Amino acid sequence: KLQVWAMYALVGALSGLAAFTIDILVDNLVLWKWSTAQDIIEKESPGAAMLTFMAFSALFGGTAALLTVFLGPGAIGSGTTELMAYLNGINYPKFFGYRTLFVKIFGLCFAVSAGLCVGKEGPLAHIGAIIGHAVIYLPFDFLTKFRNAVDKREIACAGAAAGVSAAFGSPIGGSLLIYEVSRPST
Repeated sequence: KLQVWAMYALVGALSGLAAFTIDILVDNLVLWKWSTAQDIIEKESPGAAMLTFMAFSALFGGTAALLTVFLGPGAIGSGTTELMAYLNGINYPKFFGYRTLFVKIFGLCFAVSAGLCVGKEGPLAHIGAIIGHAVIYLPFDFLTKFRNAVDKREIACAGAAAGVSAAFGSPIGGSLLIYEVSRPST
């Protein structure tokens, strides 16, 4: 019983760490974009600064798109709809995987930094679910009994709830959202 709680705590901690990393990366990318535009305003003209700002936004958005299309197509979309389908028994190819996790994290950072109309809540639910699946496959003996379809869905729910909780800063809100998404099956 203690091992199960340790597994869930690890999923929550890693999902929170992923959310923290995304926030730090987004803050640094946006600060870099703004400070570069500010420097150009002081040295040249506001028009050149505006073009630089738009070029950074296009570069960040293009990088997010290229990562998603060519490296991790399982990271397309917010992940909430696909997670709902998975929790209700639909198999979605490449939804869980390390490439998808990498692309989801860095693609989200670049998309938010570009100023696109995207949020971190849905992708963090997907990231948390991927982390939940990854924890099940850690090389510990007690985790082998959780590698069945029912327990995989439960740990995906726990990871998704942790991701949404980290995004909103509301543990109960994350749990309620995943309860609503996973009904009626999980």
